[in-house]
Formats: sequence, structure tokens, C-alpha cells
Amino acid sequence: MTQPHTSQWAASTDSIAIYSAFQLATLVTLGVSAAILGFTLWLTGGHFSLSLDDPYIHLALSENLLTGHYGINTNEFSAPSSSALWPLIIAPLTLLPFADLGLWLFNLIVGVASLFIFSKLIDTKEAFGQPLRDRTMVFFLLLFALQANILGLAMVGMEHQLQVFLSVAIFYGMYQHLKYDRLPLWLGFAIIAAPLVRYESLAISAAALFYLFFTRRRFYAFALGVITLGGLVGFSIFLLSLGLDKFPDSVLVKSSTARGLANLFDNLWGNLHFPKSIALVFIMMLFLHTAWFKSIGKKHQVFYLSLAIAIGLHLLFGRTGWFFRYEIYIWVFAGCGGFCLFRQPLLPDEKPLWRRLSKGIMVLFVSVGSLEHVAALIATPVTASNIFYQQHQMATLVKTYIKAPVAVNDLGAVSFKNRHYVLDLWGLGSSDARKLRKAGGVDWMHKLAQQANVQLVMIYQTNNWFPDVPTQWIKIGELSDATFRLISPYPVSFFAIDQASFEQSQLKIQAWQKTLPQVVTFTWQRHESIARTSDVQGLADQ
Repeated sequence: MTQPHTSQWAASTDSIAIYSAFQLATLVTLGVSAAILGFTLWLTGGHFSLSLDDPYIHLALSENLLTGHYGINTNEFSAPSSSALWPLIIAPLTLLPFADLGLWLFNLIVGVASLFIFSKLIDTKEAFGQPLRDRTMVFFLLLFALQANILGLAMVGMEHQLQVFLSVAIFYGMYQHLKYDRLPLWLGFAIIAAPLVRYESLAISAAALFYLFFTRRRFYAFALGVITLGGLVGFSIFLLSLGLDKFPDSVLVKSSTARGLANLFDNLWGNLHFPKSIALVFIMMLFLHTAWFKSIGKKHQVFYLSLAIAIGLHLLFGRTGWFFRYEIYIWVFAGCGGFCLFRQPLLPDEKPLWRRLSKGIMVLFVSVGSLEHVAALIATPVTASNIFYQQHQMATLVKTYIKAPVAVNDLGAVSFKNRHYVLDLWGLGSSDARKLRKAGGVDWMHKLAQQANVQLVMIYQTNNWFPDVPTQWIKIGELSDATFRLISPYPVSFFAIDQASFEQSQLKIQAWQKTLPQVVTFTWQRHESIARTSDVQGLADQ
């Protein structure tokens, strides 16, 4: 009669231990986050900035959504966000005076929520047998925070943090069904929402549906599949109704597979150039090897086969890189699977060679993620300062001094809280620019700038951005800074599209130049043959 009570007390004690471990891991995570914030503010002289320009694109789109318009500019539709849901979710934050800081805090909260779900995965004594020691639980939670790049993604300020949260939630829901035959209600919502947060997450949703279908939940899996695809098709219909393409411009600019299945091999080959992708291939092989053995039971076979399918789909259709964020969702999903195998090896009769190989794969996986994400944490304050000293200075010029239409290749900070037209020459915020840029030539740049009455052009005049510009354009100067640059290590070239805009811009730029931080410099281009006033000649000599 005393055993159930003793068992219940032991389970309660284990839950208290994991909750204490979660609290400690959260405090450490928030402490490191505060240090990153402090270092960022020190580098920028007390000014906050997110670590990329892209999240400001989402904020610009979100603020217009509150008025019922979908696009960066209020007089035209555009789809600059790779997510159907993210701009809607963060729209209320645009009402805050410091929306980017609010976005950082929101992402930090979502990251801690992911950590909490992983703590629930650890708190499964019935599944794994013996519970972990307190220090070991804290170690695994902190290791998860590092592998999930929680602090780096918070400063990135984009939807990847929510994507990771949904990946962990889907894995935990699948594991609940695997071990206890319980199907949490929220699992279905997570499967549906994940691709709407970011298209690549369809790899995980498809894997989860595969698992449910082959574990006798066929109708449920089919219904979820229809709803999931229906959401994506509905978003495409919405975009088409606005006169846009079926995929967002940002997806068409960055993703080769969205432009055609013929690019699958090139995409796979490109992914395999990254250490993380190699590690993912190895852990996929580990999952396939585990799923091969019938002795582990059909449910376990289907479970680990579904994990391998998710990784394979990502390698084929997804992307890797760009500040360690494109692959992070599948990295965490695969890592959770590796953790479960580490905690409870399913092949007790496995040969010693295979056991050592399995452990070696896990060490490789954890090492690659740790090294890359430690580098990301170190780099984050620097990249945030890079954005502040370049994109934020350009935004100040446009919104405070130019107060007229401009053209850029970095759309975010310049377009957020800006009521004037912004022409995105790279094409994230302009379907016309995206299509014309792919067609080649430079005359289209001048044509679009004229149509938009652009007064000032600010672009990277480099080989991988815009090596050539229209002959009609007049170079005004270059914006550069003396900081250590990790992203966009190029000066920004300023152009006027004609003589009239050249003369209109100069005194405005001169006034703005006086407000630049000490480490930022604007170098004027000499135009002695064009200069018509003593003011212009004086500016050219500076």
C-alpha cells in the first residue's frame, strides 16, 4: 500500500529537481543575455540595435498591417517577409517607442519557452529509466540553450526563435505519443503553424505527419496534412490576389528551390559545404541505422525514420548559413533526437564499434554546434554595432533630412517608421526590381528610380551587389566607418539620379554629416565639372 505513495513522492521530487535546474539555467541564460546587451550598448554609445537589418523589414511590414495594408510602401503591395504569420504576431510591438528592443525581449521570452519544453523532455524518468543528476540536468539545459542559439536568435529579431520553439514542441509531442501513447492537443496546432512561421519547417511538419500516419493515427494525420497545406495554399492565394507571386519576394530572392525543382541538386550540394550539414548527414545515418532494427519496435522504427526524413527534406529544400539561422530549426530537432538516443540506447546488443561510432557522431554534432554558436554569441554585439553605424545612420538621413523617396539595397531600417517611398533595388520589397535584376543590365535601375521620383540612391557598389550603375547617375560620396565589420564590410555609395536631385541632396547630406558618430565618415565625391555653386565646391573639398 505504500509503494504508490513512495513512487508518487519520488516523481514529485524529480519534478522539483528539474524545475530548479530550469530556473538556474534560465538565470544563467538571462545573465549572458544581459552581458551581450551591455556590450552592444557599449559598442554603439548607448544605442540599441538588432544584429541584422532584416528584422526591421518585418517591423516595417507589420506597422502597415495595422492599417490594413500588406507591403513596405503604402501605395503598393509587396511581400518582403518569408513568413506568413510572423509580421502579424509582432505587429503590436510596432506601437512601442522602441519596437526593436521589444522584439528582442519577445524573442528572448520565446527562447526561454523552448528551454522549458526541453526541460520537460528531460523530466521523463519513466521513459529514460534513471533520472539525471541535478548538475547534469543544468548542463544539458545550458547545452540546449547553446545548441539552439537562443541568445543569438533573440538579437537577430526574426522568426527563427519561434521556429525553434515549434520544432521542439513538435518533437516533444511526438515523443509523448511514442512513450506514453498520448497525443497532446497542441501538437496539431504546432504542426499547422510551423510552416506558416517559416516555409522550411514543412520538413518537420511532414515528418511528424509521417510518424502519426504510420502509428495508426491515419485520419488525424490526413486531416492535419490537409489543414497545413491549406494554410500555405491560402497564403499563396492571398499573395496572388494582390498581384504578387505565389511565394513571397524574399523567398524567391533567396531560395533556389522555390524557383524550380531542377535546382534541388545544386541546393543540396551548396548545403553540404557547411560543417553543420555534414554533421546532420551523420546523425541522419545514425537515425536510419537505429530504425533498421525491428527489435526496437515498430513505433520506435517509425519515429527515428521520421527524424531522418526531416533532415533529408531540409538538406534538399532548405538552406544553411547566414549567421547560423537558416538551419537552426532542424539542428535543434535532430539534437533532441540525438539526446533521446544518448539517454536510452535502443540497441543493447549493438557491437562495440557501432556504439563508439554513435557516440562519436553525437560528439561531432555537439562540437560543431557549440563552436559555431559560441562564435555567434561573440559576434552578435559587433554585428549589432555594424547595423547601427551603417543602416541606422542611413535611416536617420532619410527620415530626418531627405524626407523624399529613396532607393536602397538594404531595406529594413530605412523603411521602418518612414512615410516616404523606399525602392528596394535588390527585390525583397519590389517584385519588379527582383525580376528586372535577374534579367540583367542596369537601365532598369534608372527607370524604376525615375518612376518613383527617387531623390537619393544608397547601395553597395561591389561585385556581389551592384558592380555597375546607370550612366545617368551622379555619385555623391561614400559612407564608411572605422569599426570592425563582420557583416556588409563595404562602404555605402550615394548617388543622385540626375542633376536636380544631386543639387537637392547635397545640403541635406551636409547637415546630416554633422550628426554622424565619430567613427562614421562620409567622403564626398569630387564633381568639379558639375559643381555650380561655391557651396557644392566646398563640399567636394571636404
